[in-house]
Amino acid sequence: MTENTKRYYDLWNKDVNIDFEPDEFSFLKKQIKNKKFTVTYGFYNKVSAQKKQIALIINTDPFMTRRTGVENNWEYITTRDITDLEIEEFINFYFRSSYKRFLVFYYRDIERLIVDDKKLKAITPQDFISKCEDKGYAGKYQTRLEFN
Repeated sequence: MTENTKRYYDLWNKDVNIDFEPDEFSFLKKQIKNKKFTVTYGFYNKVSAQKKQIALIINTDPFMTRRTGVENNWEYITTRDITDLEIEEFINFYFRSSYKRFLVFYYRDIERLIVDDKKLKAITPQDFISKCEDKGYAGKYQTRLEFN
């Protein structure tokens, strides 16, 4: 086991109530960037009881050689790299939790996903937005204010 791997697992096992030191946080950020997490936009294949068919999927191991059974739940549309703010949010809220390979967020309409992406300085792909509108997953919400 390399020194970096040992440090990574030591940080993983650190108590959840203890915050990371700045050097630990930067180390984790660098490790996650090296792992090349991906963000995938897609649709939930089954009928959602909450009517949330739009899926934003963070894949923590995108180069896995074998497809898992849970991936059959989604129809993948497009993929992008993870942003720095998403990495920071992942470390703050999901690292050391019982997350598995996929971290999934479901949305009822595309406008809410666009707003969340803007908060994280990510750009929602236009082809995904148009497919959502074609399927009727647009809520007709106003995403910005314009003053005359």
